[in-house]
Amino acid sequence: MKIIYTADYVDNILKIRGRKQFDKDIADSGYKVFTVTLENARGKRSLNQNAYYRACVIPILQQGIAELGHKFSRDTVHEMMKAKFLTEDIPLNDSGEFITRIKSTTELNKEQFGDYIDQINAWGIEYLGVTIPPPNTQTELL
Repeated sequence: MKIIYTADYVDNILKIRGRKQFDKDIADSGYKVFTVTLENARGKRSLNQNAYYRACVIPILQQGIAELGHKFSRDTVHEMMKAKFLTEDIPLNDSGEFITRIKSTTELNKEQFGDYIDQINAWGIEYLGVTIPPPNTQTELL
């Protein structure tokens, strides 16, 4: 089992956000020994990246998919892109059984979010015949 929480280190004290739920998750896990991994949580995808994604990337994909005869909402296209590019397989046991989790874009840092958009753009070019313009450029949707 993997449990991820964000924590702040303030005045030489580790303060876990959502501490009550964290303690409950630890107790419910049944584990007595844990591995703790530290990772810098700063640098999450920026508001500008998210705005570009929502206002430019998703509408262009939506239009490209519509031109192939399939009409989906922007939210559905967003979910489809997450399912295509933001999945991780989580092993359930030693027999090879796993479950697939779809990550949220809020979990991505700036670099990962940029890579996500690059993957979407490459896919859009190859399968939809659309190109997503770089940020801070102007484009017109039909």
